[in-house]
Amino acid sequence: MIRRTLRQVRRRFAPAPPSAPPPSPVAVAAAPFFPLALMHVPIEPSLAPIVMLEPDADDERSRAAVRRVVDAYLAAMRAPRAPAPSMWAAIEGQHAEFLARVRARDLAAVRATLARLFATPLIWGLGRVHPDSAMHIRTGHADGTAGVQIQIADALVSLAEAIGVARVTCVEQHGVETHLLALKTDIAALLSAIVARSGLEVEMPRLGGNYGCTIGARQVSIDSLVHAYTAYRLRQLGVAPGERVVEIGGGYGCLAHVMRRNGFGDYTIVDLPWVNILQGYVLIMSLPPGDVSLFGEPDAPVKVRPFWDFAAMADRSVDVVINTDSLPEIGEETARGYIAGIGRVARHGFFSINQEAMSHYPGVGPQQCVNALAAAEPRLQLRHRHRYWMRQGYVEEWFTIRQ
Repeated sequence: MIRRTLRQVRRRFAPAPPSAPPPSPVAVAAAPFFPLALMHVPIEPSLAPIVMLEPDADDERSRAAVRRVVDAYLAAMRAPRAPAPSMWAAIEGQHAEFLARVRARDLAAVRATLARLFATPLIWGLGRVHPDSAMHIRTGHADGTAGVQIQIADALVSLAEAIGVARVTCVEQHGVETHLLALKTDIAALLSAIVARSGLEVEMPRLGGNYGCTIGARQVSIDSLVHAYTAYRLRQLGVAPGERVVEIGGGYGCLAHVMRRNGFGDYTIVDLPWVNILQGYVLIMSLPPGDVSLFGEPDAPVKVRPFWDFAAMADRSVDVVINTDSLPEIGEETARGYIAGIGRVARHGFFSINQEAMSHYPGVGPQQCVNALAAAEPRLQLRHRHRYWMRQGYVEEWFTIRQ
């Protein structure tokens, strides 16, 4: 039972990075005993019904969103600045056909792809989503569906434990059985308790064939629950909704979506221009009209910008900088530039949620370690460092700014 359940989670939810070497015999033998990114052992988990949205309608709203993201990309690429080599250069190369359509301003083809974004390879690596999972849900494949349901149950219980509406199990006191059955719970009641205690908005972005689970009256995804924790934690750290927040590397825009839904009113993503296409589309389609501005457009509450805009920000013009699951994958020169820039532009602090494996990427070298990068920046002072509540192998750090 345990081996089968873990296999369901692994399948299509732990894609190997491009050009990754095959696992060793030791890794293959040990795999059944390690539940990947899960915080709880998935024995008899409570599973919510799967929900999968349809592709976006071919209407004026989606066509206008596509026009805007394509025009912003083309404007940014008239004077592009190349980042240091990283794994993302190889990933961008895998999307050459899509980007050729963007450069040709083939709006119909671009819209057809973005309308079903969560079922396309474009989404790979930008969140805890995978196009094969969308395909498996659509076709009723049991392993693909269970993988999503188990991870959502795990994220929900983890969020409840972090907020304090669920108790953390203790094998020394509860015994083995209670500890192993932490996911066997009333998840609808748990989500209601989370919202009542924290006031968090936890629903997933509703566009592009996104998928997750229906719990009570809410539709949530793994990413929407994970990022709700970030919004909650920033509140704990004293970050007020009116403060200016900048996110370095914004995934497909889910954290920005969650932060805006939770009242943060001045939020900027800086990222690679091709990723800005996806972020801009997701946010335009999932947030109210007028909430989002792209490169070359007048500022709105949520701003999507190419990465070089960060270097142009004025000294002490930003309250908080966020980076989640991103800086380690950025080229060393670019990452060091970001850290120095944080020390220059931030007033309040820098919030990091990242892994520290420093895995070697072919042709690029080892990944970065945020703690080591920050230790070399005298303006950043580490205040909190602890294991991340929501995912195995990740570290949460809060740095304040020495003036």
